[in-house]
Order: sequence, then structure tokens, then C-alpha cells
Amino acid sequence: MKKTSVILIMLLLACFTVQAQESSKGVTFVKGTIDEAFAASQKAGKPLFVDIWASWCGPCKRLGREIFPQEKVGEFFNEHFVCYQLQTDPKDPEALKKATEFKEKYYVQFLPTLVWIDTNGELMHYVTGFMEADALIAQAKAALDPNLRSAQFIKRWKEGDRSVETAMKYFTIFNQETEEFDHWYEKLSLEDRTNSELSTFMAFRFNLPVTSPTPALVASHWAEYKDLKEVGMWQSFLSKSYNKRLEAAKDSVAVVALNKEWSTYGLDFVGLSTALELVNRAYKEKRYAEARRQTAQMVEKHGVGAVYRLLFTLIRLRTKGEMTADQAPSQLEQWAAEYAEQAKNDPTSGPMIRLMSYCVLGKKTEAEEWLAKGKQAVKESPTMKAAADQFSEMLESFMGVFKK
Repeated sequence: MKKTSVILIMLLLACFTVQAQESSKGVTFVKGTIDEAFAASQKAGKPLFVDIWASWCGPCKRLGREIFPQEKVGEFFNEHFVCYQLQTDPKDPEALKKATEFKEKYYVQFLPTLVWIDTNGELMHYVTGFMEADALIAQAKAALDPNLRSAQFIKRWKEGDRSVETAMKYFTIFNQETEEFDHWYEKLSLEDRTNSELSTFMAFRFNLPVTSPTPALVASHWAEYKDLKEVGMWQSFLSKSYNKRLEAAKDSVAVVALNKEWSTYGLDFVGLSTALELVNRAYKEKRYAEARRQTAQMVEKHGVGAVYRLLFTLIRLRTKGEMTADQAPSQLEQWAAEYAEQAKNDPTSGPMIRLMSYCVLGKKTEAEEWLAKGKQAVKESPTMKAAADQFSEMLESFMGVFKK
């Protein structure tokens, strides 16, 4: 018996040793404060790499779960950098203060953001968003190359280089809330204004303020954009910009006025986006009967395809406690079923829509059933395999309405 116990202990120790060895293969992040990490960087004579994340950020968690633990990532990063993870939403007030100061100093506006800083505290390189291991290593190599790092593009801009490539690097970091971008974009040639890489940048990587005239400039010249291969990106940029203006509108009268202005541009999304914002405001202002009437009119005009966006609006309202299940449109279950039938060739969106409808309607048993079906569908979908965990997390988040 004693001999058996010794063997079991040895086996357990061996398992722990293997796990420790495996866990050490990835990126080694130093502990402590950001100031202590910078001091470690100076002592080692290596640049500081900072992974900036938050507890609510799904892509941040994927980096931590899938990318940083990989051996090839660890080998490169541990050799060339001192590495640190900075949480932007810690519970400790002093840590939160430090994180906020860091974000302001190094222009952090999106998550995840990855920055490389030299031993003098100067920014070397800056990227945002989730990326696979090889892409991350490529960015790390760029940080070490004076001709590729972000700081080089900032220098070029300040020396008068106004090319699209330089501008995208420069505006990724600086001046997202100033008029500098508007002046630059307005002066571009048609070829540069419709640049394919710029379309992606403006749709997903850039955040213009609601006062910017650039979206209206693009919308008013829509004939120059609508036949481009990247038309979807330009529509995403305009839709994002228009929705920000809707949210910033003072009242429903201002929403209607904005709709009147943008309706002249011939953009398909304007009518539906406006209708959703009016429904949203009616619910928030406790005009429930009007909200349900407007919802029915919206679906009648735009079809059950509108239910997809409608449900995201209603889920937010339910999660925030700004509407109850009793105040939801009575036709919601029927609309969701019709949408799922139309989307039957997409095995993941149908279950998601059914799940969301039951969450809004407060039907927990049915919601749990469609949550299970949605998770199973995404596991079996070849096209969704890479994003299966993230999609499942989103489905789980909808169940938060039952905590209200």
C-alpha cells in the first residue's frame, strides 16, 4: 500500500512537471505593476511588449488562450522582449489609475491593443486586434525593424509624407478625435479615396467623431464607391458612422431630421437603422405601445430580415432592464421562426435567432434548448470552426437577461 502511494505521488509529480514545462513554452509575462515591468525592460536592455486587455474583451482572451501559449510565439517574444499584460479594468483603484494613464500616453482606444516600447519609454510599434501566431510574430519583427515599426511612419507623416500607407499607420495611433484626418481625406485623389486597404481601415480600424464631415463626403459621392469590389467595407464605414449620429441625436425629432438628410444619398441601410433607433428610444422612454407598433411597421416594411438587427436591440434593452418580457412585440416568436426558416442554409444563424427571441420573451426553457442547438451547430459548421469558442461565448451572453 505504501509502495502504491509512493508511485502515485511520483506520477502526480511527473504530471505537474510536464504541465509546468508545457506552460513555460509560451510567452513569459512579468508580474507586478507597469512601472516594474518597464524597470525590468531597462535592466534587461530589451524593449517592453505590452498586451493590453480587459475582462470583457473576447479577442483579448483568445490571444491569451490560443496564441501566447504557443511555443514558437514564446521563443521569439521571450528572446527579444520583456513582456507584460496590462488589464484596463482592474478592480484595484490604483491599478485602474495606472492603466488609464498608460492608455492615454500610448493612444490606446481599441482592444486588444499590442504595443512595443523602447527602454527610453518611446513608442516603437502599435497594432490592434486579434491575430494568429505567425501574424503576431511578423508584427514583433516589424517592431524590431526601424523601417517597419509604427514610429517610422509617424516620423514620415511629420516630415510631409501623405501617402495612404503612411496615413493609416499614423491615424491608427494619433488624432482620431481631430480634424486632421478630414482635411487629409478631402484632398485625396479619387484613386486614393477609394483605396481598398483604406476601406478596411475606415470600416474596422478607425473611429471618427460624430462631428466629422468625412462620412457625409463619402455618402454624397456614393456613385464613386457603390460599384467597387470593396463596396461592403464602405457600407460598413457609413453604417457605423450613421448609427453613431443616430445615437448622438438629441431626440426623436432630430433622428427623423437626420434620416431625411441621409435618405438623399441612396443608401439601403438608412431606413432600417432609423426605424431601429426610434424603437430603441420608444422603449427607453417607456412608450411601450408605440414601440411595439413601430416594431411591427418596421418588420412589415423591411421584412423578417430586419428581425436579426431588431433582436440585438431588444437584447440590449432587456439586459439593461429597460424593457420586460411582457413589453416585447407579441409577434416576435413568429418572426424569429420565419427568419430561421429563410436562413435554414446557414445552420448557425437560425438557432441564434431563436435563442435570442426566447431570451427577449423570457422563456428560459426554450432559450436553453436553442442555446444547446446553437452550440452544437457551430461545432459542426466547417466555416465557423475557428470562431466556435467566441460564438458560443456570445450565445451564452444572451442568457444574461434571465438574471434581471
